[in-house]
Amino acid sequence: MVSVESSIVATAMPAMVASLGGFEYVSWVFAAYLLSQAVAIPIYGRLADLWGRKWLLVGSCCLFLLGTLLCSAAWGMISLVAFRFVQGVGGGGLQPIALTIIADLYPPVERVKIQGNLNAIWGVSALSGPLIGALLTASLGWRSVFWINLLPGIVMAVVLIATFRDRIVLRSHRIDYLGSVLLVVGVGSLLLTLVQFAQLDGSVIVILLALGAFFSGAETALTGASRARMHQHEQEGSRGARMVNRLREHKEQMIGALLLGNTVINILSSALATSVAIGLFGDRGVIYATVLMTVLVLIFAEVMPKTYAINYADRSALALAPAVRWVVSVLTPVTTSVSWIVRMLLGLFGIQVRTDALASNEEELR
Repeated sequence: MVSVESSIVATAMPAMVASLGGFEYVSWVFAAYLLSQAVAIPIYGRLADLWGRKWLLVGSCCLFLLGTLLCSAAWGMISLVAFRFVQGVGGGGLQPIALTIIADLYPPVERVKIQGNLNAIWGVSALSGPLIGALLTASLGWRSVFWINLLPGIVMAVVLIATFRDRIVLRSHRIDYLGSVLLVVGVGSLLLTLVQFAQLDGSVIVILLALGAFFSGAETALTGASRARMHQHEQEGSRGARMVNRLREHKEQMIGALLLGNTVINILSSALATSVAIGLFGDRGVIYATVLMTVLVLIFAEVMPKTYAINYADRSALALAPAVRWVVSVLTPVTTSVSWIVRMLLGLFGIQVRTDALASNEEELR
């Protein structure tokens, strides 16, 4: 259901616009679904470990079907976007919980085979989705592209309730509500920026430069803060110092997340400046934007924050540690994947990366 959803809806989109209007909101029909799905996936994963898989999967399936039914009854483009958000919240639990159930049911030897079969469904969906969407739209109208998920979803929920026996081990736990909210805000802001990129003006560049300064200054402050003073502050009960010390215990993850954030922000601000400059000066705007952003990024997003962080390392580290902790928690999966890819590529040339290299060189860098 999840794999075929986007390709079918994309095929029916011209008919939806002709019926509902609101062409300016077309991108949000897909963005709302992807945003809610991306935010819901890690939350579902955590709840599945705490509350079990069965009823959480049934609940996400019912929510997905409710959103699907509401989408088929949409009376305007804005209502369709809102219902797609509901659909995405339900869809965010279907795939990760299903893969988790497979990991519970099958031993590692058979698990790879089963997951390979499931991954093949995405290829089949990419090929069959547009064809099915076109046939349904031409014969039954665009609302029918949502009805196709109702019967399989109901059958799946009934079979799951009747046959699956979940093993739930209850234990004390704490749900990070603040982290969930920050995840929603962060991913939502990023997606909003990407969707509305063409409408952004120069004032956003200032915000992006400030974020770049945050990442650059945080990296310098947290690696240059005095270990002895942070330890002393932690013994005195300072929560900020405790966060600093916990972050520095995993320096590779911390620095990788900050470098990733800084790189993405600087590239995004440069791309935005280029877009604005081209609109004002034509093709020459590329040269103007390159020169301007080089100066701005160098001074305000690199040299200035790093200079301040070097001179006030302890103070800066204590102030920035809470925000950096959330950044690391969100970006660590990405940086871990990047690190693995880099080590694999270097391994092809016979270069072995030492995991303790960063720690052994810390004092020299400082």
